[in-house]
Amino acid sequence: MTNSGELPHNRFMLKNPSNENISNHSTVCVEDQDPGYLLQQRLELVEDLWKTVLKSECPPNQTERLLRLKQLSDPSKSNKDNSSQAIVELITEMDLAEAISAARAFSLYFQLVNILEQRIEEDSYLESMKKGKLDDSNYKIDPFAPALASQTAPATFRQLFERLRRLNVPPAQLDALMREMDIRLVFTAHPTEIVRHTVRHKQRRVATLLQQLQSNNLISDSEKEIFRLQLEEEIRLWWRTDELHQFKPTVLDEVDYALHYFQQVLFDAMPQLRRRLTTALASSYPDVEVPHEAFCTFGSWVGSDRDGNPSVTPEITWRTACYQRQLMLDRYIASVQELRDQLSISMQWSQVSSPLLESLEMDRVRFPEVYEERAARYRLEPYRLKLSYTLERLRLTQLRNKQLADAGWQFSPEGKPLTSTMHSFDEFLHYGSVDEFKNELELIRNSLVSTDLTCEPLDTLLNQVHIFGFSLASLDIRQESTRHSDALDELTRYLDLPQSYGVMDEEHRVAWLMKELNTRRPLIPPSFEWTKGTQETISVFHMLHRLQKEFGTRICRSYVISMSHTASDLLEVLLLAKESGLIDPTLGAADFLVVPLFETVEDLQHA
Repeated sequence: MTNSGELPHNRFMLKNPSNENISNHSTVCVEDQDPGYLLQQRLELVEDLWKTVLKSECPPNQTERLLRLKQLSDPSKSNKDNSSQAIVELITEMDLAEAISAARAFSLYFQLVNILEQRIEEDSYLESMKKGKLDDSNYKIDPFAPALASQTAPATFRQLFERLRRLNVPPAQLDALMREMDIRLVFTAHPTEIVRHTVRHKQRRVATLLQQLQSNNLISDSEKEIFRLQLEEEIRLWWRTDELHQFKPTVLDEVDYALHYFQQVLFDAMPQLRRRLTTALASSYPDVEVPHEAFCTFGSWVGSDRDGNPSVTPEITWRTACYQRQLMLDRYIASVQELRDQLSISMQWSQVSSPLLESLEMDRVRFPEVYEERAARYRLEPYRLKLSYTLERLRLTQLRNKQLADAGWQFSPEGKPLTSTMHSFDEFLHYGSVDEFKNELELIRNSLVSTDLTCEPLDTLLNQVHIFGFSLASLDIRQESTRHSDALDELTRYLDLPQSYGVMDEEHRVAWLMKELNTRRPLIPPSFEWTKGTQETISVFHMLHRLQKEFGTRICRSYVISMSHTASDLLEVLLLAKESGLIDPTLGAADFLVVPLFETVEDLQHA
């Protein structure tokens, strides 16, 4: 029940358990209610849909038992002791096929409820934002508390910055903290938890239909009934769909599943997060700016975590990097095409910065074909012409990336043409780094700003470029510590040293590793037939060197050593990295970090 006793105008139609309409005019109104009330009302709709699907998809006796099981599981409608016994008896009566159906039925029910709860939370947040109700009124704050962490955590950026202002945190200190902030969220691979893209699409479809069914834009009962029937149909299709693949996924399948979250959520969510942060910061600290550089980036173990997984080869990691770059290039090409449609500014009505005009002259020389094709159409539209050149460079980068993916990490592309009619790689007409792409976008933005114009899609694209670059997520390499010591033992036996690495104690290992690290002489022979495990270990480092040359150091910043025990575990990796050109100890230069992973209590105590 509502506190006011009034029924707001947003409505949706419910059905009774007999699956008949209560009335064409019977409505349950949900606007301006608290989230608990909304959830309860919409839960009735979901439960009714669930029952309808069970009745249409399961035999009558099975449906009756499932609904009885649901009723007995409701603590508000039954005696706990009696219900528990009745539930056991019902389950015992089921054969294997019916038990599987029961598990699927309740899994579907809880997933529908989860979708419903998420929609309630989103609607409530958006409504509060729209009405300006997000404030600190519900928080008891002690301005004299010694530490921010000792108080109730703020729920929004606005609350956070308002609290910092009340705590008299100076703008200069906050500015320094913002510039030092470095957050990296890492995706790990769990193939046993894989949910099919097909099921995810159906979940989003159900969420969209639920939102449309409860939208203020729905006027007639006939519209509501259409959406309800579509919702019922989608749930029935979901019921008849396998939740998991009926085949063992490959590593690249796992990569594809992980990248799903970037495509469906993170690409768009991260620029929104930055906008919220910027707006909230300006309200309390107008003189502090959010740094242009990305404060939050992403990492991934998917396609690079080889610890215990022989399927993750250097070739797979290389193809994962190419796959990730392809995903970003596809995204950027679509965004630049949209920008070109939008930025129809004419030189007859607006000024254009000199740097942008100069860059157009350079582009005309480098891309005469694009100039011939587009100059007449965009003669007075410099932004569209510039973005046409940008699109060409993105497409050339895309072609290069495809060839590298097809050829593999050991292929050297220098001087080889993309196709018989395209420019060759050594002319550098593609984007050699994401900074080149970013600089061109910033050139366009600076020209717009100089004429008192802004473009939100351009700002969004720049935010995505700062966060994701061309690599999307850094690939963390992970390998078990003994793989490195085994490789060095085989190497020292081949070199016929007085004492092989495998029999050295820790003190001698550290001394020998330090000595080898500080000499410029190569240790590993350029060509030798190693055992499969050693060859794989050494190849990973050579592949990493090639990866960083092609994609930049951002593509791989960390080498994680699982089951780390001693200092020699780290030095082994550093030595192998030195041999492949990844680090130069004599210059104190390194292109990635070695990260020990301590996994036992004893190792943690010794760490």
